[in-house]
Amino acid sequence: MKSAAAINVLAAALLIAAVFLTFGGTLSGQFVWDDHLKVQGIAGRPADALHAEFWQKTHIESRASGLFRPLSVLTLLVDRRLWGEGPAGYHRTNVALHAAACVLLFLLLRLLLDDPLAALFGALFWGVHPLRAESVAFISGRTDVLAGCFALAGYVVLLTAVRRQRSPAGAAAFGALLFAIELAALLSKESALFALFAAPALVWAVRAPERPFDKRAFAGGLGGAALAVAPYAFLRVRAVGALPARIDARFLLHGFPIAAWKYLGLHFHFAGLAPYYTQPQSLWLTVAAWAGWLGVGALVVVLAYRGQRRPLLAALLYGVCLAPASGLAPLAMVVADRYTYLSGVAVALALALLLRRAFRLPRGLHTAAIAAAIGVVAVVGVAGRRQAAIWHDDVSLWTAAARRNPDHYLPAMNLGAALLEAGRADDARRACEQADFLTDHEYPKALMGLGAAAWASGRIDEAENAFAAAAAKGEYLDAALPALAKIALFKRDEAAAAAYLHRAEAAGACGAECRGLLARLQAGAPEAGDGKK
Repeated sequence: MKSAAAINVLAAALLIAAVFLTFGGTLSGQFVWDDHLKVQGIAGRPADALHAEFWQKTHIESRASGLFRPLSVLTLLVDRRLWGEGPAGYHRTNVALHAAACVLLFLLLRLLLDDPLAALFGALFWGVHPLRAESVAFISGRTDVLAGCFALAGYVVLLTAVRRQRSPAGAAAFGALLFAIELAALLSKESALFALFAAPALVWAVRAPERPFDKRAFAGGLGGAALAVAPYAFLRVRAVGALPARIDARFLLHGFPIAAWKYLGLHFHFAGLAPYYTQPQSLWLTVAAWAGWLGVGALVVVLAYRGQRRPLLAALLYGVCLAPASGLAPLAMVVADRYTYLSGVAVALALALLLRRAFRLPRGLHTAAIAAAIGVVAVVGVAGRRQAAIWHDDVSLWTAAARRNPDHYLPAMNLGAALLEAGRADDARRACEQADFLTDHEYPKALMGLGAAAWASGRIDEAENAFAAAAAKGEYLDAALPALAKIALFKRDEAAAAAYLHRAEAAGACGAECRGLLARLQAGAPEAGDGKK
Protein backbone atom coordinates (compact mmCIF):
# COMPACT_ATOMS: atom_id res chain seq x y z
CA MET A 1 0.00 0.00 0.00
CA LYS A 2 2.83 2.36 0.90
CA SER A 3 4.61 1.63 -2.38
CA ALA A 4 1.39 2.29 -4.32
CA ALA A 5 0.97 5.63 -2.54
CA ALA A 6 4.61 6.53 -3.27
CA ILE A 7 4.12 5.71 -6.96
CA ASN A 8 1.02 7.91 -7.03
CA VAL A 9 2.90 10.82 -5.44
CA LEU A 10 5.83 10.47 -7.83
CA ALA A 11 3.52 10.25 -10.83
CA ALA A 12 1.58 13.30 -9.65
CA ALA A 13 4.82 15.27 -9.30
CA LEU A 14 5.93 14.30 -12.82
CA LEU A 15 2.55 15.20 -14.29
CA ILE A 16 2.41 18.58 -12.56
CA ALA A 17 5.95 19.37 -13.71
CA ALA A 18 5.13 18.36 -17.30
CA VAL A 19 1.99 20.50 -17.36
CA PHE A 20 3.79 23.58 -16.05
CA LEU A 21 6.70 23.00 -18.45
CA THR A 22 4.28 22.78 -21.38
CA PHE A 23 1.75 25.45 -20.45
CA GLY A 24 3.69 27.68 -18.05
CA GLY A 25 4.14 30.20 -20.85
CA THR A 26 0.41 30.91 -20.76
CA LEU A 27 0.87 32.74 -17.44
CA SER A 28 2.00 35.80 -19.42
CA GLY A 29 -0.95 35.54 -21.81
CA GLN A 30 -3.65 38.15 -22.30
CA PHE A 31 -7.42 38.01 -22.47
CA VAL A 32 -8.39 36.70 -25.92
CA TRP A 33 -11.53 36.17 -28.02
CA ASP A 34 -14.54 35.45 -25.78
CA ASP A 35 -12.56 36.29 -22.64
CA HIS A 36 -13.43 39.94 -23.15
CA LEU A 37 -17.11 39.10 -22.68
CA LYS A 38 -17.19 35.90 -20.66
CA VAL A 39 -14.42 36.80 -18.21
CA GLN A 40 -13.94 40.55 -18.13
CA GLY A 41 -17.65 41.16 -18.73
CA ILE A 42 -18.90 39.16 -15.73
CA ALA A 43 -20.02 41.31 -12.81
CA GLY A 44 -20.23 40.18 -9.21
CA ARG A 45 -18.15 38.90 -6.30
CA PRO A 46 -17.62 35.48 -4.71
CA ALA A 47 -19.95 36.29 -1.80
CA ASP A 48 -22.84 36.40 -4.29
CA ALA A 49 -22.72 32.57 -4.33
CA LEU A 50 -24.19 32.62 -0.81
CA HIS A 51 -27.46 33.86 -2.28
CA ALA A 52 -29.89 31.62 -4.18
CA GLU A 53 -30.20 34.17 -7.00
CA PHE A 54 -26.59 33.48 -8.05
CA TRP A 55 -27.48 29.88 -8.95
CA GLN A 56 -30.57 30.87 -10.92
CA LYS A 57 -29.22 33.17 -13.62
CA THR A 58 -27.00 32.80 -16.64
CA HIS A 59 -24.28 35.41 -15.79
CA ILE A 60 -23.06 35.20 -19.40
CA GLU A 61 -24.51 37.08 -22.37
CA SER A 62 -28.26 36.54 -22.18
CA ARG A 63 -30.95 33.99 -21.47
CA ALA A 64 -31.06 33.24 -25.19
CA SER A 65 -27.41 32.07 -25.09
CA GLY A 66 -28.43 28.91 -23.22
CA LEU A 67 -25.22 29.07 -21.16
CA PHE A 68 -25.69 28.12 -17.51
CA ARG A 69 -22.33 27.49 -15.82
CA PRO A 70 -22.50 29.18 -12.42
CA LEU A 71 -19.71 27.17 -10.80
CA SER A 72 -17.29 28.13 -13.58
CA VAL A 73 -18.39 31.74 -13.14
CA LEU A 74 -17.78 31.47 -9.38
CA THR A 75 -14.17 30.37 -9.98
CA LEU A 76 -13.66 33.41 -12.22
CA LEU A 77 -15.03 35.70 -9.50
CA VAL A 78 -12.72 34.08 -6.95
CA ASP A 79 -9.77 34.63 -9.29
CA ARG A 80 -10.66 38.28 -9.65
CA ARG A 81 -10.89 38.64 -5.87
CA LEU A 82 -7.56 36.88 -5.29
CA TRP A 83 -5.45 38.12 -8.19
CA GLY A 84 -7.06 41.34 -9.42
CA GLU A 85 -8.32 42.34 -12.85
CA GLY A 86 -5.32 41.18 -14.89
CA PRO A 87 -5.23 37.88 -16.81
CA ALA A 88 -2.29 36.28 -14.99
CA GLY A 89 -4.31 34.97 -12.03
CA TYR A 90 -6.92 33.41 -14.28
CA HIS A 91 -4.18 31.64 -16.23
CA ARG A 92 -2.61 30.32 -13.02
CA THR A 93 -5.90 28.73 -12.05
CA ASN A 94 -6.41 27.21 -15.51
CA VAL A 95 -2.97 25.59 -15.44
CA ALA A 96 -3.45 24.32 -11.86
CA LEU A 97 -6.85 22.83 -12.70
CA HIS A 98 -5.44 21.09 -15.75
CA ALA A 99 -2.60 19.67 -13.67
CA ALA A 100 -5.18 18.32 -11.23
CA ALA A 101 -7.11 16.76 -14.13
CA CYS A 102 -3.92 15.03 -15.31
CA VAL A 103 -3.37 13.51 -11.87
CA LEU A 104 -6.98 12.33 -11.76
CA LEU A 105 -6.59 10.77 -15.21
CA PHE A 106 -3.49 8.90 -14.03
CA LEU A 107 -5.44 7.51 -11.09
CA LEU A 108 -8.30 6.52 -13.39
CA LEU A 109 -6.02 4.77 -15.89
CA ARG A 110 -4.23 2.97 -13.08
CA LEU A 111 -7.55 1.69 -11.75
CA LEU A 112 -8.53 0.57 -15.25
CA LEU A 113 -5.23 -1.03 -16.26
CA ASP A 114 -3.39 -2.00 -13.06
CA ASP A 115 -0.23 -0.72 -14.75
CA PRO A 116 1.15 2.53 -13.27
CA LEU A 117 3.77 3.05 -15.99
CA ALA A 118 1.27 2.74 -18.86
CA ALA A 119 -1.15 4.94 -16.89
CA LEU A 120 1.55 7.58 -16.41
CA PHE A 121 2.44 7.76 -20.10
CA GLY A 122 -1.25 7.83 -21.07
CA ALA A 123 -1.87 10.75 -18.70
CA LEU A 124 1.28 12.55 -19.91
CA PHE A 125 0.24 12.18 -23.56
CA TRP A 126 -3.20 13.59 -22.78
CA GLY A 127 -1.96 16.33 -20.46
CA VAL A 128 0.66 17.94 -22.72
CA HIS A 129 -1.08 17.32 -26.04
CA PRO A 130 -1.56 20.43 -28.23
CA LEU A 131 -5.31 19.76 -28.37
CA ARG A 132 -5.33 20.70 -24.66
CA ALA A 133 -3.77 24.11 -25.39
CA GLU A 134 -7.07 25.85 -26.07
CA SER A 135 -8.68 24.56 -22.87
CA VAL A 136 -5.70 25.68 -20.76
CA ALA A 137 -4.48 28.86 -22.48
CA PHE A 138 -7.96 30.22 -23.27
CA ILE A 139 -9.43 31.44 -19.97
CA SER A 140 -12.97 30.88 -21.23
CA GLY A 141 -11.97 27.27 -21.88
CA ARG A 142 -11.97 26.72 -18.13
CA THR A 143 -15.50 25.35 -18.31
CA ASP A 144 -14.15 22.23 -20.03
CA VAL A 145 -11.22 21.88 -17.62
CA LEU A 146 -13.38 22.30 -14.52
CA ALA A 147 -16.11 19.95 -15.76
CA GLY A 148 -13.39 17.51 -16.82
CA CYS A 149 -11.83 17.58 -13.34
CA PHE A 150 -15.14 16.72 -11.71
CA ALA A 151 -16.01 14.05 -14.30
CA LEU A 152 -12.63 12.34 -13.85
CA ALA A 153 -12.94 12.62 -10.07
CA GLY A 154 -16.35 10.96 -10.29
CA TYR A 155 -14.94 8.09 -12.32
CA VAL A 156 -12.09 7.58 -9.83
CA VAL A 157 -14.45 7.64 -6.83
CA LEU A 158 -16.86 5.18 -8.47
CA LEU A 159 -14.15 2.67 -9.39
CA THR A 160 -12.64 2.99 -5.92
CA ALA A 161 -16.01 2.48 -4.24
CA VAL A 162 -16.83 -0.81 -5.98
CA ARG A 163 -13.44 -2.49 -5.45
CA ARG A 164 -14.26 -3.85 -1.98
CA GLN A 165 -17.33 -4.64 0.11
CA ARG A 166 -18.71 -1.74 2.10
CA SER A 167 -21.36 -1.25 4.74
CA PRO A 168 -24.70 0.34 3.79
CA ALA A 169 -23.53 3.55 5.44
CA GLY A 170 -20.28 3.47 3.44
CA ALA A 171 -22.13 2.90 0.19
CA ALA A 172 -24.49 5.77 1.02
CA ALA A 173 -21.52 8.04 1.74
CA PHE A 174 -20.05 7.26 -1.69
CA GLY A 175 -23.45 7.95 -3.24
CA ALA A 176 -23.61 11.35 -1.55
CA LEU A 177 -20.06 12.13 -2.67
CA LEU A 178 -20.83 11.23 -6.28
CA PHE A 179 -24.02 13.30 -6.10
CA ALA A 180 -21.94 16.34 -5.13
CA ILE A 181 -19.26 15.66 -7.75
CA GLU A 182 -21.72 15.19 -10.61
CA LEU A 183 -23.72 18.27 -9.63
CA ALA A 184 -20.50 20.30 -9.57
CA ALA A 185 -19.58 18.95 -13.02
CA LEU A 186 -22.98 19.89 -14.44
CA LEU A 187 -22.82 23.37 -12.90
CA SER A 188 -19.41 23.80 -14.54
CA LYS A 189 -20.58 22.83 -18.04
CA GLU A 190 -23.75 21.12 -19.24
CA SER A 191 -21.89 18.63 -21.45
CA ALA A 192 -20.74 16.82 -18.28
CA LEU A 193 -24.13 15.12 -18.40
CA PHE A 194 -22.83 12.87 -21.18
CA ALA A 195 -19.77 11.83 -19.18
CA LEU A 196 -22.20 10.28 -16.70
CA PHE A 197 -23.47 7.88 -19.37
CA ALA A 198 -20.05 6.22 -19.61
CA ALA A 199 -19.81 5.47 -15.88
CA PRO A 200 -21.48 2.00 -15.99
CA ALA A 201 -19.17 0.98 -18.84
CA LEU A 202 -16.12 1.91 -16.75
CA VAL A 203 -17.19 -0.50 -14.02
CA TRP A 204 -18.12 -3.20 -16.54
CA ALA A 205 -14.70 -2.92 -18.19
CA VAL A 206 -12.79 -3.72 -14.99
CA ARG A 207 -15.18 -6.16 -13.34
CA ALA A 208 -13.81 -9.69 -13.06
CA PRO A 209 -15.00 -12.80 -11.18
CA GLU A 210 -11.81 -13.02 -9.14
CA ARG A 211 -12.11 -9.44 -7.88
CA PRO A 212 -14.39 -8.19 -5.10
CA PHE A 213 -17.27 -6.11 -6.33
CA ASP A 214 -19.67 -4.16 -4.14
CA LYS A 215 -23.05 -3.98 -5.87
CA ARG A 216 -24.37 -1.77 -3.11
CA ALA A 217 -21.66 0.84 -3.67
CA PHE A 218 -22.15 0.58 -7.44
CA ALA A 219 -25.88 1.21 -7.19
CA GLY A 220 -25.45 3.94 -4.59
CA GLY A 221 -22.74 5.70 -6.58
CA LEU A 222 -24.59 5.66 -9.88
CA GLY A 223 -27.84 6.57 -8.14
CA GLY A 224 -26.23 9.54 -6.42
CA ALA A 225 -24.71 10.78 -9.68
CA ALA A 226 -28.03 10.35 -11.52
CA LEU A 227 -29.94 12.17 -8.79
CA ALA A 228 -27.70 15.21 -9.32
CA VAL A 229 -29.41 15.79 -12.67
CA ALA A 230 -32.67 16.79 -10.93
CA PRO A 231 -31.43 19.87 -9.00
CA TYR A 232 -29.29 20.87 -11.97
CA ALA A 233 -32.31 20.70 -14.30
CA PHE A 234 -34.37 22.75 -11.83
CA LEU A 235 -31.75 25.48 -11.57
CA ARG A 236 -31.13 25.50 -15.30
CA VAL A 237 -34.79 25.88 -16.20
CA ARG A 238 -35.06 28.75 -13.74
CA ALA A 239 -32.06 30.47 -15.31
CA VAL A 240 -32.17 29.86 -19.07
CA GLY A 241 -34.84 27.28 -19.83
CA ALA A 242 -34.51 23.64 -20.79
CA LEU A 243 -31.89 22.20 -23.11
CA PRO A 244 -32.86 22.40 -26.80
CA ALA A 245 -35.06 19.48 -27.71
CA ARG A 246 -34.35 19.56 -31.44
CA ILE A 247 -31.93 17.27 -33.25
CA ASP A 248 -29.74 18.74 -35.97
CA ALA A 249 -30.08 15.76 -38.32
CA ARG A 250 -28.05 17.32 -41.13
CA PHE A 251 -25.08 18.02 -38.89
CA LEU A 252 -25.40 14.61 -37.25
CA LEU A 253 -25.21 12.85 -40.62
CA HIS A 254 -22.72 15.14 -42.34
CA GLY A 255 -20.62 17.22 -39.97
CA PHE A 256 -20.14 15.06 -36.91
CA PRO A 257 -18.48 11.99 -38.49
CA ILE A 258 -15.99 14.24 -40.28
CA ALA A 259 -15.28 16.34 -37.20
CA ALA A 260 -14.97 13.30 -34.93
CA TRP A 261 -12.56 11.64 -37.37
CA LYS A 262 -10.61 14.87 -37.76
CA TYR A 263 -10.18 15.30 -34.03
CA LEU A 264 -9.10 11.69 -33.64
CA GLY A 265 -6.50 12.27 -36.35
CA LEU A 266 -5.27 15.51 -34.81
CA HIS A 267 -4.10 13.55 -31.79
CA PHE A 268 -1.33 12.20 -34.04
CA HIS A 269 -1.06 14.75 -36.88
CA PHE A 270 -0.12 18.13 -35.39
CA ALA A 271 0.41 19.91 -38.71
CA GLY A 272 -3.35 20.28 -39.11
CA LEU A 273 -3.86 21.99 -35.75
CA ALA A 274 -5.46 25.44 -35.79
CA PRO A 275 -7.12 27.74 -33.25
CA TYR A 276 -10.23 27.86 -35.43
CA TYR A 277 -11.77 25.28 -37.76
CA THR A 278 -14.25 25.53 -40.59
CA GLN A 279 -16.69 22.77 -41.44
CA PRO A 280 -15.96 20.99 -44.74
CA GLN A 281 -18.91 20.54 -47.10
CA SER A 282 -18.15 17.47 -49.16
CA LEU A 283 -20.20 14.37 -49.90
CA TRP A 284 -17.16 12.16 -50.46
CA LEU A 285 -15.66 13.26 -47.12
CA THR A 286 -18.92 12.33 -45.41
CA VAL A 287 -18.95 8.90 -47.07
CA ALA A 288 -15.27 8.34 -46.27
CA ALA A 289 -15.78 9.38 -42.65
CA TRP A 290 -18.73 7.05 -42.18
CA ALA A 291 -16.82 4.21 -43.85
CA GLY A 292 -13.91 4.82 -41.49
CA TRP A 293 -16.15 4.79 -38.43
CA LEU A 294 -17.87 1.63 -39.60
CA GLY A 295 -14.43 0.04 -39.88
CA VAL A 296 -13.50 1.19 -36.37
CA GLY A 297 -16.84 -0.09 -35.10
CA ALA A 298 -16.27 -3.50 -36.69
CA LEU A 299 -12.81 -3.72 -35.08
CA VAL A 300 -14.22 -2.80 -31.67
CA VAL A 301 -16.96 -5.45 -32.01
CA VAL A 302 -14.34 -8.09 -32.83
CA LEU A 303 -12.25 -7.08 -29.83
CA ALA A 304 -15.32 -7.12 -27.58
CA TYR A 305 -16.27 -10.56 -28.87
CA ARG A 306 -12.80 -11.76 -27.91
CA GLY A 307 -13.32 -10.42 -24.39
CA GLN A 308 -11.31 -7.21 -24.83
CA ARG A 309 -13.57 -4.89 -22.86
CA ARG A 310 -11.25 -1.93 -22.49
CA PRO A 311 -10.95 -1.12 -26.25
CA LEU A 312 -14.74 -1.12 -26.36
CA LEU A 313 -14.74 1.24 -23.38
CA ALA A 314 -12.34 3.60 -25.17
CA ALA A 315 -14.57 3.73 -28.26
CA LEU A 316 -17.71 4.26 -26.17
CA LEU A 317 -16.07 6.98 -24.10
CA TYR A 318 -14.89 8.83 -27.21
CA GLY A 319 -18.34 8.83 -28.80
CA VAL A 320 -20.23 9.70 -25.61
CA CYS A 321 -17.96 12.62 -24.70
CA LEU A 322 -18.28 14.10 -28.21
CA ALA A 323 -22.06 13.66 -28.17
CA PRO A 324 -22.77 17.26 -27.02
CA ALA A 325 -21.34 18.45 -30.32
CA SER A 326 -22.74 15.66 -32.47
CA GLY A 327 -26.15 17.06 -33.40
CA LEU A 328 -27.88 14.70 -30.98
CA ALA A 329 -27.64 17.40 -28.33
CA PRO A 330 -26.99 20.78 -29.95
CA LEU A 331 -25.01 22.34 -27.12
CA ALA A 332 -22.12 23.32 -29.35
CA MET A 333 -20.65 22.93 -32.81
CA VAL A 334 -17.52 20.86 -33.30
CA VAL A 335 -15.21 23.70 -34.23
CA ALA A 336 -12.97 23.96 -31.17
CA ASP A 337 -10.14 21.94 -29.67
CA ARG A 338 -11.59 22.38 -26.18
CA TYR A 339 -14.48 20.06 -27.08
CA THR A 340 -11.94 17.20 -27.14
CA TYR A 341 -11.02 17.65 -23.47
CA LEU A 342 -12.95 14.63 -22.20
CA SER A 343 -13.07 12.66 -25.45
CA GLY A 344 -9.27 12.82 -25.46
CA VAL A 345 -9.35 10.66 -22.34
CA ALA A 346 -10.50 7.80 -24.58
CA VAL A 347 -7.45 8.30 -26.80
CA ALA A 348 -5.22 8.29 -23.71
CA LEU A 349 -6.85 5.04 -22.60
CA ALA A 350 -6.29 3.44 -26.01
CA LEU A 351 -2.64 4.54 -26.00
CA ALA A 352 -2.15 3.25 -22.45
CA LEU A 353 -3.60 -0.11 -23.50
CA LEU A 354 -1.04 -0.37 -26.30
CA LEU A 355 1.78 0.66 -23.98
CA ARG A 356 0.76 -1.90 -21.39
CA ARG A 357 1.22 -4.63 -23.98
CA ALA A 358 4.51 -3.11 -25.16
CA PHE A 359 5.88 -2.85 -21.62
CA ARG A 360 5.32 -6.60 -21.16
CA LEU A 361 7.65 -7.50 -24.04
CA PRO A 362 11.05 -9.12 -23.35
CA ARG A 363 13.54 -6.89 -21.56
CA GLY A 364 15.32 -5.40 -24.57
CA LEU A 365 12.08 -4.57 -26.34
CA HIS A 366 10.60 -3.39 -23.05
CA THR A 367 13.37 -0.78 -22.70
CA ALA A 368 12.94 0.31 -26.31
CA ALA A 369 9.20 0.72 -25.75
CA ILE A 370 9.80 2.96 -22.72
CA ALA A 371 12.33 5.04 -24.67
CA ALA A 372 9.87 5.39 -27.56
CA ALA A 373 7.09 6.44 -25.16
CA ILE A 374 9.37 9.09 -23.63
CA GLY A 375 10.21 10.38 -27.12
CA VAL A 376 6.55 10.56 -28.14
CA VAL A 377 5.60 12.48 -24.99
CA ALA A 378 8.49 14.89 -25.55
CA VAL A 379 7.45 15.59 -29.14
CA VAL A 380 3.82 16.01 -28.12
CA GLY A 381 4.85 18.36 -25.29
CA VAL A 382 6.86 20.59 -27.63
CA ALA A 383 3.88 20.76 -29.98
CA GLY A 384 1.62 21.58 -27.03
CA ARG A 385 3.88 24.41 -25.92
CA ARG A 386 3.92 25.87 -29.44
CA GLN A 387 0.16 25.61 -29.75
CA ALA A 388 -0.33 27.33 -26.40
CA ALA A 389 1.83 30.25 -27.59
CA ILE A 390 -0.72 30.94 -30.32
CA TRP A 391 -3.23 31.82 -27.59
CA HIS A 392 -0.99 34.51 -26.05
CA ASP A 393 -3.03 37.44 -27.37
CA ASP A 394 -5.72 38.26 -29.92
CA VAL A 395 -3.25 39.21 -32.65
CA SER A 396 -1.25 35.96 -32.42
CA LEU A 397 -4.46 33.93 -32.15
CA TRP A 398 -6.18 35.34 -35.21
CA THR A 399 -2.97 35.60 -37.24
CA ALA A 400 -2.60 31.83 -36.87
CA ALA A 401 -6.29 31.25 -37.54
CA ALA A 402 -6.27 33.39 -40.68
CA ARG A 403 -3.16 31.61 -41.96
CA ARG A 404 -4.80 28.24 -41.39
CA ASN A 405 -8.14 29.31 -42.93
CA PRO A 406 -7.26 31.75 -45.72
CA ASP A 407 -10.65 31.33 -47.41
CA HIS A 408 -12.82 31.99 -44.37
CA TYR A 409 -13.89 35.52 -43.44
CA LEU A 410 -14.21 35.12 -39.66
CA PRO A 411 -10.50 34.77 -38.75
CA ALA A 412 -9.65 37.68 -41.08
CA MET A 413 -12.40 39.84 -39.56
CA ASN A 414 -11.33 39.05 -36.00
CA LEU A 415 -7.70 39.65 -36.91
CA GLY A 416 -8.66 43.08 -38.19
CA ALA A 417 -10.40 43.92 -34.92
CA ALA A 418 -7.40 42.68 -32.91
CA LEU A 419 -4.93 44.69 -34.98
CA LEU A 420 -7.10 47.78 -34.66
CA GLU A 421 -7.21 47.36 -30.89
CA ALA A 422 -3.41 47.02 -30.93
CA GLY A 423 -3.10 50.34 -32.78
CA ARG A 424 -2.00 48.82 -36.10
CA ALA A 425 -4.62 50.55 -38.22
CA ASP A 426 -3.09 49.91 -41.65
CA ASP A 427 -2.61 46.20 -40.96
CA ALA A 428 -6.15 46.08 -39.58
CA ARG A 429 -7.52 47.66 -42.74
CA ARG A 430 -5.84 45.05 -44.92
CA ALA A 431 -7.24 42.22 -42.81
CA CYS A 432 -10.73 43.76 -42.90
CA GLU A 433 -10.49 44.21 -46.66
CA GLN A 434 -9.76 40.48 -46.94
CA ALA A 435 -12.80 39.67 -44.77
CA ASP A 436 -14.99 41.99 -46.83
CA PHE A 437 -13.73 40.39 -50.05
CA LEU A 438 -14.41 36.87 -48.75
CA THR A 439 -18.00 37.84 -47.96
CA ASP A 440 -18.55 39.47 -51.39
CA HIS A 441 -19.09 42.83 -49.67
CA GLU A 442 -22.39 41.54 -48.28
CA TYR A 443 -21.69 40.96 -44.57
CA PRO A 444 -22.50 44.04 -42.47
CA LYS A 445 -20.13 43.13 -39.62
CA ALA A 446 -17.21 42.83 -42.03
CA LEU A 447 -18.18 46.19 -43.53
CA MET A 448 -18.27 47.73 -40.06
CA GLY A 449 -14.79 46.40 -39.33
CA LEU A 450 -13.48 47.76 -42.62
CA GLY A 451 -15.04 51.14 -41.88
CA ALA A 452 -13.50 51.31 -38.43
CA ALA A 453 -10.05 50.35 -39.72
CA ALA A 454 -10.21 52.80 -42.62
CA TRP A 455 -11.38 55.60 -40.29
CA ALA A 456 -8.53 54.88 -37.86
CA SER A 457 -5.97 54.94 -40.68
CA GLY A 458 -7.27 58.26 -41.99
CA ARG A 459 -9.01 56.93 -45.13
CA ILE A 460 -12.16 58.93 -44.57
CA ASP A 461 -13.94 58.33 -47.87
CA GLU A 462 -13.27 54.58 -47.69
CA ALA A 463 -14.63 54.51 -44.15
CA GLU A 464 -17.74 56.42 -45.21
CA ASN A 465 -18.44 54.00 -48.03
CA ALA A 466 -18.06 50.99 -45.76
CA PHE A 467 -20.33 52.40 -43.02
CA ALA A 468 -22.91 53.45 -45.60
CA ALA A 469 -22.90 49.96 -47.11
CA ALA A 470 -23.39 48.42 -43.66
CA ALA A 471 -26.25 50.82 -42.87
CA ALA A 472 -27.88 49.99 -46.20
CA LYS A 473 -28.13 46.36 -45.01
CA GLY A 474 -30.32 47.54 -42.13
CA GLU A 475 -27.99 46.10 -39.49
CA TYR A 476 -25.67 47.68 -36.92
CA LEU A 477 -27.52 50.97 -37.34
CA ASP A 478 -26.69 51.94 -33.76
CA ALA A 479 -23.00 51.98 -34.73
CA ALA A 480 -23.04 52.69 -38.48
CA LEU A 481 -25.23 55.81 -38.41
CA PRO A 482 -23.38 57.59 -35.57
CA ALA A 483 -20.10 56.74 -37.37
CA LEU A 484 -21.46 58.33 -40.55
CA ALA A 485 -22.54 61.35 -38.49
CA LYS A 486 -19.03 61.73 -37.08
CA ILE A 487 -17.57 61.54 -40.58
CA ALA A 488 -20.04 64.21 -41.71
CA LEU A 489 -18.97 66.41 -38.79
CA PHE A 490 -15.34 65.77 -39.74
CA LYS A 491 -16.24 67.09 -43.19
CA ARG A 492 -18.05 70.08 -41.60
CA ASP A 493 -21.43 68.92 -42.94
CA GLU A 494 -23.69 69.42 -39.92
CA ALA A 495 -26.88 68.93 -41.92
CA ALA A 496 -25.81 65.46 -43.08
CA ALA A 497 -24.71 64.58 -39.54
CA ALA A 498 -28.09 65.58 -38.15
CA ALA A 499 -29.86 63.56 -40.85
CA TYR A 500 -27.91 60.43 -39.92
CA LEU A 501 -28.63 60.89 -36.23
CA HIS A 502 -32.34 61.52 -36.77
CA ARG A 503 -32.45 58.42 -38.97
CA ALA A 504 -30.94 56.40 -36.12
CA GLU A 505 -33.44 57.92 -33.72
CA ALA A 506 -36.35 57.03 -35.99
CA ALA A 507 -35.05 53.45 -36.31
CA GLY A 508 -34.82 53.07 -32.55
CA ALA A 509 -31.04 52.70 -32.86
CA CYS A 510 -29.96 55.91 -31.13
CA GLY A 511 -27.75 54.87 -28.24
CA ALA A 512 -25.72 56.95 -25.82
CA GLU A 513 -23.19 58.10 -28.43
CA CYS A 514 -25.96 59.03 -30.84
CA ARG A 515 -27.85 61.00 -28.19
CA GLY A 516 -24.66 62.79 -27.17
CA LEU A 517 -23.96 63.88 -30.75
CA LEU A 518 -27.54 65.06 -31.17
CA ALA A 519 -27.33 67.10 -27.97
CA ARG A 520 -24.14 68.79 -29.11
CA LEU A 521 -25.62 69.55 -32.50
CA GLN A 522 -28.75 71.02 -30.95
CA ALA A 523 -26.59 73.05 -28.59
CA GLY A 524 -24.69 74.42 -31.57
CA ALA A 525 -21.37 72.96 -30.45
CA PRO A 526 -20.57 70.07 -32.82
CA GLU A 527 -17.21 68.34 -32.67
CA ALA A 528 -15.48 67.76 -35.96
CA GLY A 529 -13.72 64.57 -34.81
CA ASP A 530 -10.07 63.68 -34.96
CA GLY A 531 -10.00 61.02 -37.64
CA LYS A 532 -10.42 58.14 -35.22
CA LYS A 533 -13.51 56.10 -34.61
